[in-house]
Amino acid sequence: MLTFIHRYLLDLFFPQSCLGCGQPKERLCVRCLDELPPQNAQEKGVFSVFDYQTALIKRAIWRLKYKGEKPIALRLGQELYRRGRARLDLPANQHQPLIVIPIPLSRRRLAERGFNQAALIAKALVDCNPSQLRFADDVLVKIKNTAAQVAMKSRAARRANLAGAFAVRNSALVAGQTIILIDDVATTGATMAEAKRTLMSVGAKRVISLTVARG
Repeated sequence: MLTFIHRYLLDLFFPQSCLGCGQPKERLCVRCLDELPPQNAQEKGVFSVFDYQTALIKRAIWRLKYKGEKPIALRLGQELYRRGRARLDLPANQHQPLIVIPIPLSRRRLAERGFNQAALIAKALVDCNPSQLRFADDVLVKIKNTAAQVAMKSRAARRANLAGAFAVRNSALVAGQTIILIDDVATTGATMAEAKRTLMSVGAKRVISLTVARG
């Protein structure tokens, strides 16, 4: 992996170079991703494919969220599908696509950032198999501005912070369906748990929770 100075110079002169090895033209190359150990972690019902403490993954997600480097989401979504598709439960005789829903941002956070990184990742995942997966980013909405979960000191505080944070716009689309819920990082798992509870409350048959990283 590159030193900070080498990475800075590559970003300066070759802004599309790989964050790991400096290879030009793409922000995350396949070789660097393949070298990362599989996380394959399932904790509190959430399956994650990478460890967020891995330097490359942490750097990539940070640059996606705070520097607006959206092409990173494409690669992360593809990798989430590649490493996590065994968890998607896609039957061979499936008659209709499974619904893929990203964890939404509040209106205020969306206005600040300009995009929802989870939605970009989810769309990239769906594009890997559009015949069996359907992207739906207008179903689950966040109706409550919540404090950052990492600021909460206890499990009870995290639950209280997220209580009533989500709502479903189109319950008819969710009822009786298997839902794939997508986010970039799961820290405590409380956000995914509350979103899953909200979807199940309007009749979802099953909710499969996937994230790029666990941290």
